[in-house]
Amino acid sequence: MKDPHQNIFYYYRGPTRNNHSSFIDKQIEDNTTKSLINIMEFLYNNDFKYFHEELLKYLQFKNETVVEYRLQKAEDESRPDALIKLKTYNIYFEIKTSKDDSDLRIDQIKKHLNILKSKDVLVVITNKNESINIVKTISDRRIKHITWNDIYKISLRLVKRYSESYKTHISLLNHFINYLELQVMTEFSGFKDEDFYYFISDENNDYYKNVIKNKLNSIAYEVYRLLPKSLEKYSEIRLGNIHKKVDSEFKKAWVALKKPEDQDDLLNQCNYPIEISSQGIEINAVVRNGRISEKRKPLGLFYNSLNDHDEMLLIFNKISRELPDASIKLFERVSRDGINPPGRGDEKWIQYFEMSLSLINKPDDLLYLQHILTKKPLPGIHIGTEINIGNKILLNPEKLIERVRDTIQFLSPILENINRRANH
Repeated sequence: MKDPHQNIFYYYRGPTRNNHSSFIDKQIEDNTTKSLINIMEFLYNNDFKYFHEELLKYLQFKNETVVEYRLQKAEDESRPDALIKLKTYNIYFEIKTSKDDSDLRIDQIKKHLNILKSKDVLVVITNKNESINIVKTISDRRIKHITWNDIYKISLRLVKRYSESYKTHISLLNHFINYLELQVMTEFSGFKDEDFYYFISDENNDYYKNVIKNKLNSIAYEVYRLLPKSLEKYSEIRLGNIHKKVDSEFKKAWVALKKPEDQDDLLNQCNYPIEISSQGIEINAVVRNGRISEKRKPLGLFYNSLNDHDEMLLIFNKISRELPDASIKLFERVSRDGINPPGRGDEKWIQYFEMSLSLINKPDDLLYLQHILTKKPLPGIHIGTEINIGNKILLNPEKLIERVRDTIQFLSPILENINRRANH
């Protein structure tokens, strides 16, 4: 697996007593600011002025000779993250890297504007396009907004245009592009082989754990954004832990699209997880909670739905037509210690049965499935499909997001059927 630390811009965080997420976020922000200014300065001073020119063109700024690049320019109560001094005006930067831009503050922006001269400008860089609405609340022509994804796209265009004529410069620019992908400072960029190799590496690779988490969170956000209105209730994106242990049960990571937490909703634990392992990714509809004997809980509702032969055969057959490799997997839910009853956060799923949905064609198949469900006291159910490592769609973010979105839509009749039964 390619070590991210071999990227010129990636850095060792090093041991620290302060593991608070805000502290780590600040380190990422500082390092990303440094990376942007360093790549711009190096390229400009080594006769590759195209990055500088493209950025100013995108921001609709006048292009002038650069006098100086600086980091953390402090004046009075204002401390912009960076500064580019041009011949007749200055470009100040306020940079945010958090996923939700929650730390973007209007009062901070106003303090920066107070130090600007009439010709100077302030560039606010964030992760989300929506942050432009915050910036627009400040009526000042000297302020501009751009996202990291915009900078990423500018960089990609330059690589495509100049890869043959400026090989050394482009090599460095590719490191910057890769750094943005590693930190997921871009739109979801797909899954690469090293993402899957993480799960078979002998090393813990905590640094790469964050890469996996960021990618899962990013694809889940993009998928939810494209879901139809009928599924908008699955609005909470729940990211699972990636454990350091190497036994097989932990060799995967997941993010789930679920309904917001509600203790009164017995179906709250039914969701749509996207899982990644060394084999590829899985997209499932998950039925969990309760026993098959509990008629008002998900397992009982699903078990009894199998008695409605015509309806369930229609649902299974429609899914298998849209997803020919879809299957149903049954698991035994047990506690990690093997003693106490399993519960969320303290359970493991042990698969004991799998069947292709295309083989469920007649009432006897449904009766057989009911029989298998009785084999374990606390079963759990996955109904879904896989995209195996090596499939080119994993490298195509737009098509992959659409595939995952479509898969969830095709699987949705399973959970919607359970929801309907629970409300009758």
